[in-house]
Formats: sequence, structure tokens, C-alpha cells
Amino acid sequence: MAVVEMVYLAAATLWIVVVVAAVGIGVRIMLKVRARRRRMNQLMALARLPLLLAGRRR
Repeated sequence: MAVVEMVYLAAATLWIVVVVAAVGIGVRIMLKVRARRRRMNQLMALARLPLLLAGRRR
């Protein structure tokens, strides 16, 4: 019976490690996507700025 309990304990520990690793990878990917989106928004704002300034002069 002790062997079966050790197998269950090992399986549960591995499952917890896999879930924690998956959450960590998901958070890291989410942060990268947010940073990329922020950079793209800044580039778009810089490209839009001359158009806005040109429109105000008229």
C-alpha cells in the first residue's frame, strides 16, 4: 500500500509542477504580447501625429 501512495504522491507532485509551469509560461507570453502591443500603439501614434498636425493647419 505504501508503494501505491508514493506513486500517487509523485503523480500529484508532477501534476502541480506542470500546472505551475504552464501558468508561468502563459503569464510570460501575455506580458510579451502586451509589450508588443504597447510598442505598436506608440509607433502608430507617432505615424498619426504628423497627420493630426497637418490637419490643424488648414
